[in-house]
Amino acid sequence: MTACSNTTTQFVPVPVTPIPASLLARCQPSAPPTNPLTYGASVLWNELLLTDLQNCNSQLDGIRQIEIERQK
Repeated sequence: MTACSNTTTQFVPVPVTPIPASLLARCQPSAPPTNPLTYGASVLWNELLLTDLQNCNSQLDGIRQIEIERQK
């Protein structure tokens, strides 16, 4: 039955969604607040580092969402 059909395949270019530069920025950890690092300062620094980690994870999530949209 396929020999009787007259089907042509046409490829359509799809625009590429660029990844924003803000999502590609390098994640930099916060510097220690004091030198030498004290126990009290390390507790405060942990909060800064967790915030840095959350920001980096947000960037990765943004890139993942763009890639998911590209595959649709």
